[in-house]
Amino acid sequence: MPSSTYGGEIQFLGLLVLLGSTLTSATYCDPVNALAAGSSFACGLTYGPGIECWGKNNMGQIEPPATAIAIEPKFVSTGDVQACAIGKDGDIVCWGQPGSNGQTGYDILTPPTGLNFKYVTVGYHFSCAITAVTNEGICWGDDNNDRVSDVAALNSSGVRWNSLSAGTSHGCGVTIEGMVRCWGVNIDYKIYDGDNAVTKGGQCDVPTYYPGGVNYTGWESVCAGGQFSCGLLKNGTIDCWGRGQHGQLDVPGGGSVSTISTTVYKEVQCAKNNACAVRIDGSSICWGYGGRNENDIPSTIRFHALSTWFRHGCGIALNGTTMCWGDDRGFNELDVPTGIQVSLSPKHHPSSNHYPIYFR
Repeated sequence: MPSSTYGGEIQFLGLLVLLGSTLTSATYCDPVNALAAGSSFACGLTYGPGIECWGKNNMGQIEPPATAIAIEPKFVSTGDVQACAIGKDGDIVCWGQPGSNGQTGYDILTPPTGLNFKYVTVGYHFSCAITAVTNEGICWGDDNNDRVSDVAALNSSGVRWNSLSAGTSHGCGVTIEGMVRCWGVNIDYKIYDGDNAVTKGGQCDVPTYYPGGVNYTGWESVCAGGQFSCGLLKNGTIDCWGRGQHGQLDVPGGGSVSTISTTVYKEVQCAKNNACAVRIDGSSICWGYGGRNENDIPSTIRFHALSTWFRHGCGIALNGTTMCWGDDRGFNELDVPTGIQVSLSPKHHPSSNHYPIYFR
């Protein structure tokens, strides 16, 4: 299968489960590691430490460079045809396609240097990260519609971040106070009631009907998708906003008018035109566009966490099994490498597309 493996065999301490087997050993660690699904590819941290990626490789996106291993990666994120990893000292290394459609007018593969980062999210030709000490957000790459520079403006206004999510043309984040802020492209859309068109807000128009309006502090996490966004509230419900032409706003348990779910969830992930979520009991569901089987998440599996992108998703089950589903376009992006060991500690970041995973 088209995959690339880098890194050694230095053992991380963790609660480990071998793919397809029962628990064989139990020790503990701080599992700031990752499984991340990109566009027809995916990456995970190896047991080395190192990185293994599989799937489509037209732009080197499954070939992490030696510098990504040298930093001793502890965090990895994938986007369209790029990926980035954070090392043990907070450095970021990125690889894949350098610009949109081969253009080099911006450099998505060169993140800021000299800073200590704790979090990174890769979107469609732009990426964002959070500094470890000051919780500032920094983005780089394609600044079309200010999806890079707007974060700098928010920093200047005093905003500090708990998490960030880079989508296709916009980004969103949860502040350290629990508020949601979004930036970038914000296209109002219309729905029709008979012959009458009703204009609705765009993907950056965070709901204001909660107490405190835009300054509501009850958000746990947020994800930026195509032309829509979804947020997980601290009470376990999900709300989505933006464009909903494929039903991506219709959270199960809600409806097309009020998209607030009534089911209690622990995680939500946005892809381009669909979204997936994990309930408290580990059951999961996807909604929105499913024409390429991206909503066909195994219904009998209970998951710890999911990672989704354009045409497929991957997840880690409660028993440690790692699996992918969706559209296999001939790149083997659904063929998870064998011999995966995963940490089952729940200390993952709720809105990051990431969960601890080790390959051996």
